[in-house]
Amino acid sequence: MQILKLGSDSITSFYDLLGNKENNMTFGLGFVLSKCSAFLKLVLDYLDFTDIDIEYCSIHLQHFDETDRGFSDIEIWYKGKRLLIIEAKKGWNLPSHSQLEKYNSRFTNAENYPSIAVLSECSNEYAMRNLDQKYLFISWQKLFSILKHSQGVSASTLEKNHLHEYSQYLSKVIKMDREHSNLVYVVSLSGEKVNGSESTYIEIVTKYHKYFFPYNSGGGWPAEAPNYIAFRYDGKLQSIHKVVKFEVNEKLSQSLPGIIKDNDSFLHMLLHLGVPIIPNKEIRTGGIFRNGRVWCMIDTLLTCDTIAEARDLSNSRIE
Repeated sequence: MQILKLGSDSITSFYDLLGNKENNMTFGLGFVLSKCSAFLKLVLDYLDFTDIDIEYCSIHLQHFDETDRGFSDIEIWYKGKRLLIIEAKKGWNLPSHSQLEKYNSRFTNAENYPSIAVLSECSNEYAMRNLDQKYLFISWQKLFSILKHSQGVSASTLEKNHLHEYSQYLSKVIKMDREHSNLVYVVSLSGEKVNGSESTYIEIVTKYHKYFFPYNSGGGWPAEAPNYIAFRYDGKLQSIHKVVKFEVNEKLSQSLPGIIKDNDSFLHMLLHLGVPIIPNKEIRTGGIFRNGRVWCMIDTLLTCDTIAEARDLSNSRIE
Protein backbone atom coordinates (compact mmCIF):
# COMPACT_ATOMS: atom_id res chain seq x y z
CA MET A 1 0.00 0.00 0.00
CA GLN A 2 1.25 3.49 -0.86
CA ILE A 3 1.87 5.93 2.02
CA LEU A 4 0.44 9.46 1.93
CA LYS A 5 1.89 12.23 4.08
CA LEU A 6 0.81 15.82 4.56
CA GLY A 7 3.96 17.52 5.75
CA SER A 8 5.24 15.14 8.43
CA ASP A 9 1.78 13.74 9.24
CA SER A 10 0.56 10.42 7.87
CA ILE A 11 -2.82 10.56 6.13
CA THR A 12 -4.86 7.40 6.73
CA SER A 13 -8.21 8.66 5.40
CA PHE A 14 -9.64 11.65 3.58
CA TYR A 15 -10.96 12.97 6.91
CA ASP A 16 -7.34 13.72 7.88
CA LEU A 17 -7.18 16.15 4.96
CA LEU A 18 -9.92 18.29 6.50
CA GLY A 19 -7.85 19.82 9.31
CA ASN A 20 -8.80 20.18 12.96
CA LYS A 21 -10.87 23.35 13.08
CA GLU A 22 -14.52 23.52 14.12
CA ASN A 23 -15.87 23.57 10.56
CA ASN A 24 -13.63 20.66 9.55
CA MET A 25 -15.02 18.49 12.36
CA THR A 26 -18.57 19.50 11.44
CA PHE A 27 -18.15 18.82 7.71
CA GLY A 28 -16.78 15.36 8.49
CA LEU A 29 -19.71 14.69 10.80
CA GLY A 30 -22.22 15.77 8.16
CA PHE A 31 -20.62 13.46 5.61
CA VAL A 32 -20.62 10.38 7.84
CA LEU A 33 -24.22 11.09 8.94
CA SER A 34 -25.23 11.10 5.28
CA LYS A 35 -23.38 7.87 4.50
CA CYS A 36 -24.10 5.77 7.60
CA SER A 37 -27.76 5.16 8.37
CA ALA A 38 -27.01 3.18 11.56
CA PHE A 39 -25.05 6.12 12.96
CA LEU A 40 -27.71 8.67 11.97
CA LYS A 41 -30.42 6.52 13.58
CA LEU A 42 -28.52 6.21 16.88
CA VAL A 43 -27.78 9.95 17.01
CA LEU A 44 -31.45 10.79 16.42
CA ASP A 45 -32.50 8.18 19.00
CA TYR A 46 -30.18 9.78 21.56
CA LEU A 47 -31.80 13.16 20.89
CA ASP A 48 -35.30 11.59 21.30
CA PHE A 49 -36.26 11.45 17.62
CA THR A 50 -37.26 7.81 17.82
CA ASP A 51 -39.93 7.40 15.13
CA ILE A 52 -37.87 8.47 12.13
CA ASP A 53 -37.48 6.46 8.93
CA ILE A 54 -33.84 7.22 8.05
CA GLU A 55 -34.49 6.65 4.35
CA TYR A 56 -36.43 9.94 4.23
CA CYS A 57 -33.69 12.04 5.88
CA SER A 58 -31.27 14.44 4.22
CA ILE A 59 -28.26 16.27 5.69
CA HIS A 60 -27.50 19.94 4.95
CA LEU A 61 -24.21 21.66 5.81
CA GLN A 62 -23.84 25.46 6.09
CA HIS A 63 -27.48 25.96 5.12
CA PHE A 64 -28.28 29.62 4.40
CA ASP A 65 -31.71 30.95 5.31
CA GLU A 66 -33.23 34.30 4.34
CA THR A 67 -35.16 34.58 7.61
CA ASP A 68 -32.05 35.15 9.71
CA ARG A 69 -29.44 35.73 6.98
CA GLY A 70 -27.17 33.15 8.60
CA PHE A 71 -25.60 29.76 8.01
CA SER A 72 -26.38 26.78 10.25
CA ASP A 73 -23.73 24.12 10.93
CA ILE A 74 -25.81 20.99 10.29
CA GLU A 75 -29.49 20.58 9.47
CA ILE A 76 -31.30 17.26 9.33
CA TRP A 77 -34.46 17.31 7.20
CA TYR A 78 -37.17 14.66 7.24
CA LYS A 79 -39.65 14.17 4.41
CA GLY A 80 -38.81 17.59 3.01
CA LYS A 81 -39.18 19.45 6.33
CA ARG A 82 -36.55 20.73 8.71
CA LEU A 83 -36.33 18.29 11.64
CA LEU A 84 -33.26 19.39 13.59
CA ILE A 85 -30.54 22.04 13.60
CA ILE A 86 -27.19 21.14 15.18
CA GLU A 87 -24.94 24.00 16.27
CA ALA A 88 -21.43 22.60 16.76
CA LYS A 89 -18.61 24.04 18.89
CA LYS A 90 -15.06 22.87 19.48
CA GLY A 91 -13.77 22.92 23.06
CA TRP A 92 -15.82 23.72 26.17
CA ASN A 93 -17.63 26.46 24.29
CA LEU A 94 -21.36 26.96 24.03
CA PRO A 95 -23.16 29.17 21.50
CA SER A 96 -24.73 32.34 22.81
CA HIS A 97 -28.45 32.54 23.52
CA SER A 98 -28.91 35.03 20.67
CA GLN A 99 -27.08 32.74 18.25
CA LEU A 100 -29.50 29.91 19.00
CA GLU A 101 -32.60 32.09 19.14
CA LYS A 102 -32.13 33.28 15.57
CA TYR A 103 -32.67 29.71 14.32
CA ASN A 104 -36.19 29.55 15.78
CA SER A 105 -37.55 31.51 12.83
CA ARG A 106 -36.52 28.70 10.49
CA PHE A 107 -39.21 26.45 11.94
CA THR A 108 -42.27 28.07 10.34
CA ASN A 109 -44.48 24.98 10.24
CA ALA A 110 -46.69 24.85 13.34
CA GLU A 111 -46.29 21.08 13.42
CA ASN A 112 -42.54 21.38 13.91
CA TYR A 113 -41.59 22.79 17.31
CA PRO A 114 -38.13 24.36 16.95
CA SER A 115 -35.64 21.56 17.54
CA ILE A 116 -32.10 22.82 18.06
CA ALA A 117 -29.23 20.76 19.47
CA VAL A 118 -25.84 21.95 20.67
CA LEU A 119 -22.72 19.84 20.12
CA SER A 120 -19.76 20.72 22.34
CA GLU A 121 -16.94 19.17 24.36
CA CYS A 122 -18.30 20.40 27.69
CA SER A 123 -19.96 18.10 30.22
CA ASN A 124 -23.71 17.51 30.43
CA GLU A 125 -23.73 19.20 33.84
CA TYR A 126 -22.09 22.35 32.51
CA ALA A 127 -24.48 22.42 29.54
CA MET A 128 -27.51 22.02 31.81
CA ARG A 129 -26.40 25.02 33.87
CA ASN A 130 -25.66 27.25 30.91
CA LEU A 131 -28.11 26.26 28.17
CA ASP A 132 -31.81 27.03 28.05
CA GLN A 133 -33.63 23.77 28.77
CA LYS A 134 -35.53 23.97 25.48
CA TYR A 135 -32.31 23.17 23.61
CA LEU A 136 -30.95 19.66 23.22
CA PHE A 137 -27.33 18.80 24.01
CA ILE A 138 -24.82 16.14 22.99
CA SER A 139 -21.11 16.12 23.73
CA TRP A 140 -18.40 15.23 21.23
CA GLN A 141 -17.35 12.48 23.64
CA LYS A 142 -20.86 10.99 23.57
CA LEU A 143 -20.90 11.29 19.80
CA PHE A 144 -17.61 9.40 19.72
CA SER A 145 -19.09 6.56 21.78
CA ILE A 146 -22.10 6.41 19.42
CA LEU A 147 -19.68 6.21 16.50
CA LYS A 148 -17.95 3.21 18.05
CA HIS A 149 -21.26 1.53 18.87
CA SER A 150 -22.52 2.13 15.32
CA GLN A 151 -19.64 0.09 13.91
CA GLY A 152 -21.00 -2.96 15.70
CA VAL A 153 -24.62 -2.28 14.73
CA SER A 154 -24.13 -1.53 11.03
CA ALA A 155 -24.46 -4.44 8.61
CA SER A 156 -22.69 -2.57 5.81
CA THR A 157 -18.93 -2.95 5.31
CA LEU A 158 -18.80 0.42 3.56
CA GLU A 159 -20.57 2.09 6.49
CA LYS A 160 -18.21 0.42 8.94
CA ASN A 161 -15.24 1.80 7.02
CA HIS A 162 -16.65 5.34 7.09
CA LEU A 163 -17.40 5.06 10.82
CA HIS A 164 -13.95 3.69 11.61
CA GLU A 165 -12.14 6.37 9.63
CA TYR A 166 -14.17 9.25 11.08
CA SER A 167 -13.79 7.94 14.64
CA GLN A 168 -10.02 7.76 14.13
CA TYR A 169 -9.99 11.32 12.84
CA LEU A 170 -12.26 12.59 15.60
CA SER A 171 -10.16 11.02 18.34
CA LYS A 172 -7.24 13.14 17.15
CA VAL A 173 -9.02 16.48 17.41
CA ILE A 174 -11.16 16.21 20.53
CA LYS A 175 -9.99 15.99 24.10
CA MET A 176 -9.37 12.24 24.02
CA ASP A 177 -6.26 13.07 21.97
CA ARG A 178 -4.81 14.93 24.96
CA GLU A 179 -3.88 11.56 26.51
CA HIS A 180 -1.17 11.21 23.87
CA SER A 181 0.34 14.65 24.43
CA ASN A 182 3.69 14.92 26.20
CA LEU A 183 3.48 18.71 26.47
CA VAL A 184 3.54 20.17 29.96
CA TYR A 185 1.99 23.53 30.84
CA VAL A 186 4.36 25.21 33.31
CA VAL A 187 2.87 27.89 35.59
CA SER A 188 4.08 29.85 38.59
CA LEU A 189 2.42 29.54 42.01
CA SER A 190 2.00 32.27 44.58
CA GLY A 191 2.36 31.89 48.32
CA GLU A 192 -0.47 34.38 48.86
CA LYS A 193 -3.84 33.30 50.18
CA VAL A 194 -6.67 32.69 47.72
CA ASN A 195 -9.59 35.12 48.07
CA GLY A 196 -12.18 33.62 50.41
CA SER A 197 -9.81 30.99 51.73
CA GLU A 198 -7.24 30.39 54.46
CA SER A 199 -5.20 28.36 51.95
CA THR A 200 -2.50 29.71 49.64
CA TYR A 201 -2.28 28.99 45.94
CA ILE A 202 0.63 26.67 46.71
CA GLU A 203 -1.44 24.77 49.29
CA ILE A 204 -4.34 24.31 46.85
CA VAL A 205 -1.88 22.27 44.76
CA THR A 206 0.23 20.57 47.43
CA LYS A 207 -2.48 19.85 50.01
CA TYR A 208 -5.67 19.50 47.96
CA HIS A 209 -4.19 18.39 44.61
CA LYS A 210 -6.23 20.90 42.60
CA TYR A 211 -5.43 23.87 40.38
CA PHE A 212 -7.69 26.41 38.69
CA PHE A 213 -7.26 29.11 36.08
CA PRO A 214 -9.54 31.55 34.21
CA TYR A 215 -11.53 29.94 31.41
CA ASN A 216 -12.39 31.62 28.12
CA SER A 217 -11.13 34.96 29.35
CA GLY A 218 -8.14 35.50 27.07
CA GLY A 219 -4.87 36.42 28.70
CA GLY A 220 -3.03 33.51 27.12
CA TRP A 221 -4.67 30.81 29.24
CA PRO A 222 -5.33 27.56 27.32
CA ALA A 223 -8.83 26.90 26.01
CA GLU A 224 -8.40 23.17 26.66
CA ALA A 225 -7.11 21.27 29.68
CA PRO A 226 -3.44 20.30 29.41
CA ASN A 227 -2.46 16.67 29.74
CA TYR A 228 0.32 17.59 32.16
CA ILE A 229 0.86 20.67 34.31
CA ALA A 230 3.98 21.73 36.22
CA PHE A 231 4.42 24.25 39.00
CA ARG A 232 7.33 26.54 39.78
CA TYR A 233 7.99 28.80 42.74
CA ASP A 234 11.01 29.87 44.79
CA GLY A 235 12.88 30.21 41.50
CA LYS A 236 12.71 26.55 40.44
CA LEU A 237 10.53 23.72 39.17
CA GLN A 238 8.74 21.96 42.04
CA SER A 239 6.55 19.24 40.54
CA ILE A 240 4.86 17.86 37.41
CA HIS A 241 1.37 16.35 37.53
CA LYS A 242 -0.82 14.33 35.20
CA VAL A 243 -4.24 16.00 34.86
CA VAL A 244 -6.55 13.11 35.69
CA LYS A 245 -9.82 15.03 35.43
CA PHE A 246 -11.02 18.53 34.59
CA GLU A 247 -14.23 20.56 34.67
CA VAL A 248 -15.44 24.10 34.05
CA ASN A 249 -17.30 25.80 36.91
CA GLU A 250 -18.67 29.26 37.65
CA LYS A 251 -17.68 29.72 41.32
CA LEU A 252 -14.61 28.69 43.29
CA SER A 253 -16.84 27.71 46.23
CA GLN A 254 -18.47 25.19 43.90
CA SER A 255 -15.12 23.74 42.81
CA LEU A 256 -13.54 23.64 46.26
CA PRO A 257 -16.35 23.56 48.85
CA GLY A 258 -15.14 24.01 52.40
CA ILE A 259 -11.80 25.31 51.16
CA ILE A 260 -12.85 28.46 49.30
CA LYS A 261 -15.90 30.50 50.34
CA ASP A 262 -15.72 33.05 47.51
CA ASN A 263 -19.13 33.08 45.77
CA ASP A 264 -18.25 35.70 43.17
CA SER A 265 -18.79 34.60 39.57
CA PHE A 266 -15.46 33.41 38.18
CA LEU A 267 -15.63 31.10 35.18
CA HIS A 268 -12.66 28.81 35.57
CA MET A 269 -11.25 25.43 34.62
CA LEU A 270 -10.58 23.18 37.60
CA LEU A 271 -7.86 20.55 37.23
CA HIS A 272 -7.70 17.43 39.40
CA LEU A 273 -4.04 16.52 39.75
CA GLY A 274 -2.39 13.13 39.83
CA VAL A 275 0.58 12.04 41.92
CA PRO A 276 3.40 14.60 41.65
CA ILE A 277 6.51 13.83 39.63
CA ILE A 278 9.39 15.39 41.57
CA PRO A 279 12.52 16.32 39.54
CA ASN A 280 15.63 14.41 40.66
CA LYS A 281 17.74 17.55 40.31
CA GLU A 282 17.28 21.28 40.75
CA ILE A 283 15.77 22.88 37.66
CA ARG A 284 15.91 26.67 37.90
CA THR A 285 13.49 29.01 36.12
CA GLY A 286 16.15 30.52 33.89
CA GLY A 287 15.01 34.00 32.96
CA ILE A 288 11.28 33.48 32.46
CA PHE A 289 9.47 36.53 33.82
CA ARG A 290 7.78 36.21 37.19
CA ASN A 291 4.27 35.14 36.12
CA GLY A 292 5.25 33.67 32.76
CA ARG A 293 3.58 30.48 31.57
CA VAL A 294 5.28 28.21 29.03
CA TRP A 295 4.85 24.85 27.29
CA CYS A 296 7.59 22.22 27.45
CA MET A 297 7.92 18.60 26.38
CA ILE A 298 8.07 16.46 29.51
CA ASP A 299 11.44 14.88 28.71
CA THR A 300 13.08 18.27 28.15
CA LEU A 301 11.65 19.56 31.41
CA LEU A 302 13.21 16.66 33.35
CA THR A 303 16.60 16.72 31.64
CA CYS A 304 17.41 20.40 30.99
CA ASP A 305 19.03 22.62 33.63
CA THR A 306 16.39 25.38 33.38
CA ILE A 307 12.75 25.70 32.40
CA ALA A 308 13.71 28.32 29.82
CA GLU A 309 16.12 25.87 28.19
CA ALA A 310 13.40 23.18 28.14
CA ARG A 311 10.97 25.62 26.53
CA ASP A 312 13.45 26.62 23.82
CA LEU A 313 14.35 23.00 23.02
CA SER A 314 10.66 22.04 22.86
CA ASN A 315 9.89 24.95 20.53
CA SER A 316 12.81 23.96 18.34
CA ARG A 317 11.51 20.39 18.02
CA ILE A 318 8.02 21.59 17.17
CA GLU A 319 9.31 23.95 14.49
